[in-house]
Amino acid sequence: MTVNDFGLYLIITKPSFSYRKIAETAVKYNVRYLQLREKSLSDREILKAADEIIQVTNGTETRFILNDRADLASICKADGLHLGQDDIRLTDAKKRSAAKKSRSSDSRPIILNR
Repeated sequence: MTVNDFGLYLIITKPSFSYRKIAETAVKYNVRYLQLREKSLSDREILKAADEIIQVTNGTETRFILNDRADLASICKADGLHLGQDDIRLTDAKKRSAAKKSRSSDSRPIILNR
């Protein structure tokens, strides 16, 4: 990775606008990463929000990152996964995402762990 691989990183939590509108704005202004961080939503609601975002970000330079949930990130084919200190171990997340099919042939899932 080089410095050019990074850029503005936008995190969505309890937004006032629709997920689609936020994703459209992020793509329009070349936001590099868009993370969905919704701790109080059900799995179904997270997948619905993820689908709205992916419909917009697919085929663009904006990468969709899902917070915490390797299982849902794999299901929705997110570009990456954000893991915090209290989330599952990085090795376990990699196992869960190993079967993920990338949306472009030259990309690999991004797993961010802090």
